[in-house]
Amino acid sequence: MPNHKKRIIKVCPICKHEFETGGRAGSRNKIFCGWNCSRLARYRHGSQCNKLNKIDCAYIAGFIDGEGSIILYERKNSWSDSYAMRVIVSQSDKGLFILEWIKEITGIGSIVNKPRFNPLHRNSCHWQANAEAAETLLKQILPYLKLKKEQAQMALDFQSKLRQPELKADRYWQVDFRQKMRLLNQRGLTITAEA
Repeated sequence: MPNHKKRIIKVCPICKHEFETGGRAGSRNKIFCGWNCSRLARYRHGSQCNKLNKIDCAYIAGFIDGEGSIILYERKNSWSDSYAMRVIVSQSDKGLFILEWIKEITGIGSIVNKPRFNPLHRNSCHWQANAEAAETLLKQILPYLKLKKEQAQMALDFQSKLRQPELKADRYWQVDFRQKMRLLNQRGLTITAEA
């Protein structure tokens, strides 16, 4: 079939360079020019939060408003720096049963134990959910959040942008989002974040 043997020219959405593909040497469905651009644009789908009723949504929203945090953190690895979203709820070890309940009812996240460094303090632990797991939780509890509503909306906007390959590969807007989120999370400071 002559048409299947023809090479075609495409433009990589990441580096904007033209590349040739198709024919016997490559797939006609190829999107990126090479492995490096493909890696920069990769988006991994994760676990999803269970469907919650209104009472559970309001209860979890209260915990996140009071004892929780919504952050964008820098993920360090051997090949590049990237950013990701994380929702965290912290408690002393005395309140571990609450974190276990949140993990059970949402079906997502993990509980991390943090040993004390000061003998006067109790051991602490926190429940955390990342990326799509955190996103699917925030979408459900957003109407019930009071103190951290702006952070939640910013985190949802951030996660939505990561699904676009050219934005996933662009670190500049991610750094900007992280700085705005840090300002929102500073104690005693209230600002309006513009994404």
